[in-house]
Amino acid sequence: MPTKTVRARKVAASPTAAPEQPFIDLDEDALDPDSVEKFLLFELHGVQYHIPVEQPAGKIYTYIDIEREQGPEAAMWWMFGDLLGEDGAAALRNYPGLRRKHLRALQLRCVETLRGPKD
Repeated sequence: MPTKTVRARKVAASPTAAPEQPFIDLDEDALDPDSVEKFLLFELHGVQYHIPVEQPAGKIYTYIDIEREQGPEAAMWWMFGDLLGEDGAAALRNYPGLRRKHLRALQLRCVETLRGPKD
């Protein structure tokens, strides 16, 4: 009488249950851009230019999209103009004494601000 070979069957893994944690309520701890602390980025001809200490995290998405589609230089210039605003950008653009090292230092400070603290 022939013997019957039994092969092991693969059993589909049961789906992992989601951790029993409540959903994340984004409105509960939302950033209020109007009440965010600001710091002095630079001063030119007696006018102080401030930018917020904390940026909305959604701006990093725009930065990444621009970087992916247009390259890092385009993303840097978008971010710089966005943080400085038109007045700050115009002040730097029209300042004949601006050196490359100053511009680079300002850009790096803006990138640090956009990235924010590592939580």
